[in-house]
Amino acid sequence: MKKILLNLKRPQGIALVETIIAAAIIGISAFFIINSSGLWNQRIKKIQVSGAEVAISDIIIQSALANGRSLQVDYTEKSAKEILDDLMERKELPMAWTSQGRLLPAEQCPTCPGRYAFVVKPVPQYRGLYQVVIRMVMQDSRAETNFKDYSTLITK
Repeated sequence: MKKILLNLKRPQGIALVETIIAAAIIGISAFFIINSSGLWNQRIKKIQVSGAEVAISDIIIQSALANGRSLQVDYTEKSAKEILDDLMERKELPMAWTSQGRLLPAEQCPTCPGRYAFVVKPVPQYRGLYQVVIRMVMQDSRAETNFKDYSTLITK
């Protein structure tokens, strides 16, 4: 009886099955950690780009507010969105923007990830009040075009 109790108390080491299970758990954990870091990098990049879009739209709006008297106003019957859709369809958005927030003419930056254009339209009911619609276009890695419109009112 004493011999059996001594055998039970003596450390036996780690069995092969326990080692395989531990390796599998570590491998699965590593797999999820590596994949989630890629997803986080994608999300961070999207946040940086959307932050740049907001910053650029703010710069354009501030410029429109400061230079309201020198902006060319569109008095045609087409809505601002129709004009921007037409420019986008013809790939003629005149300005480019970088992810760092620099604004350049499109011909100076053919590799820039973003393009933009804006249209100034009078608000019919209010004299001296104008709507500025900015279209920010971002070309992603899958060659899909994503855009967002920003709109504000200014006075001239």
